Amino acid sequence: MEENEMLRDKLKQKELELEIAELKIQQHEVKLKHQQEQMKLYSEQVTQLLATEKHLRSQLTADGEKIQQSQDALVKSNEVVETYKQEIEKMLKSTKDEDLKKENTFLKSKCEKSDYTLVELLREHELDLKETTRESEKSQGEA
Repeated sequence: MEENEMLRDKLKQKELELEIAELKIQQHEVKLKHQQEQMKLYSEQVTQLLATEKHLRSQLTADGEKIQQSQDALVKSNEVVETYKQEIEKMLKSTKDEDLKKENTFLKSKCEKSDYTLVELLREHELDLKETTRESEKSQGEA
């Protein structure tokens, strides 16, 4: 009987050890399940972050292209403005040149008229002098 009791004690001890082992296995399974859920959550977060990164990179590329287009448009606009300024300067110079030519022609014409009038006045003066001289000679000859 003693042997039987010893065997029962050993069996009970083994059963307790088995229960402890099963509890440890259950704890490990719960821990494993929790870690798997955590890994799944992390995996989903990584996937979401990668999708966000991809979206942001494509948006960055699109924004970069828009900025480049804006810069190109600005360069073209500056070229158009510069061309416009040059055209205005040419027109102003041309208008100024035309005004100066008109003024020059007017002044030349005025000068020529003045010269002609002066020549006419000198001729009339000479004629008057000659006539006065003749009358003076006539008057002296009569006297």
